[in-house]
Amino acid sequence: MYIANMRDLIVDLRATRRRLESATLGDAAASVAASRARSRNRYIETTAAVVGIVAVLAASVGAWTVIHRSRAVAERKAAIADIEGLVDIGRFVDVWRIAQPALRRWPNDLRLQELRGSTTMTVTIATDPPGADVAFKAVDDVKGEWIPLGTSPLKGVRAPLGMLRWRITKSGFEPIEARLEVGPPAAAMGRPDVDARPIRLRPVGSEFARMVFVPGGVENGIQLNYWLDRTEVTNRDFKAFVDRDGYEDARYWTKLAATRQSAGMFRDRTGRPGPSNWELGTFPGGQDDYPVNGVSWFEALAYCRSVGKTLPTVSHWRKAFGATFFMEAVTVGNFNGRGPESTTRLNDVGPWGTLGMAGNVKEWVWNEINGPRYILGGAWNEPVYMAIEDDVRPPIAGR
Repeated sequence: MYIANMRDLIVDLRATRRRLESATLGDAAASVAASRARSRNRYIETTAAVVGIVAVLAASVGAWTVIHRSRAVAERKAAIADIEGLVDIGRFVDVWRIAQPALRRWPNDLRLQELRGSTTMTVTIATDPPGADVAFKAVDDVKGEWIPLGTSPLKGVRAPLGMLRWRITKSGFEPIEARLEVGPPAAAMGRPDVDARPIRLRPVGSEFARMVFVPGGVENGIQLNYWLDRTEVTNRDFKAFVDRDGYEDARYWTKLAATRQSAGMFRDRTGRPGPSNWELGTFPGGQDDYPVNGVSWFEALAYCRSVGKTLPTVSHWRKAFGATFFMEAVTVGNFNGRGPESTTRLNDVGPWGTLGMAGNVKEWVWNEINGPRYILGGAWNEPVYMAIEDDVRPPIAGR
């Protein structure tokens, strides 16, 4: 009985173990199946989310691209419209200011290329010595920013049409500011002015530091390669002549002696040697750098002789003033009617760097016409057209 029962028990236990094992394996399989199902669902959900994000991003990039392109087209049209407006009123330097960055942004734009090409000229600027920095701006834009063009020599480069104010600087040399007459003759023939004469730079501290060099060859038998004072003779300069007894030195007055007169006839308001509008042998306080005036042709010549110089001829003067006349070149001169200005505050510049040739005070030159001498450039109390009109006065008269 006992043995039989034990056998049955073992059989039952074995059957129970098989059932338990079957149940465990079934549960595990079900669990694995459920896990796999969950993974598939998560994959599907993640993929759908990623696809959604990519779709949103693509839509955003597309919209941004459309907006950006539309904005670029609008900006290009606005730039062209601004440039065309400036072309219509002849402001070619301002055209350059806008067109250059616009062409860097849209280098293949035919309209921008056309507008820049029609408002520029070919110029060549050489210096002696080379290696100077060259910049420009409009001749009447006295306080505007300089636009760099490059380093000399510049051969066949483009610059705005018209009269420009140029600045040339090099370490160790006096800076030059001038309205260079470059480009127009060559531009009219459609070629670079590659034969332009070098602009001579003045070493700092040299005997020519206050002068400019005017190249020009020979004209009417007169050699026109010469140095010329950069500004009108100042009160300070002329006072030094008075103080060293320039009125008493007969060497300076030979032309006057030929008229059987003496320098003693030239006196200031108080009877002392000097310009007719001085007092006590000197000029008004605070006017050291103002141009001397109230001097006759003979006094002007005597001063020049005392410093080893001479008066320019009409040809010399006109060469330095410039052959090309633009209204902008003289309207910045001192024709305001208030009186002479200091030579340190003059705005008009000549093609080689002279100041004050248009307006301020008139300048005696060497030539005579039946006795009277030429006096040129116009004065502060005259109309602007006198800048280019010939004028003559008796040499004995104070200017």
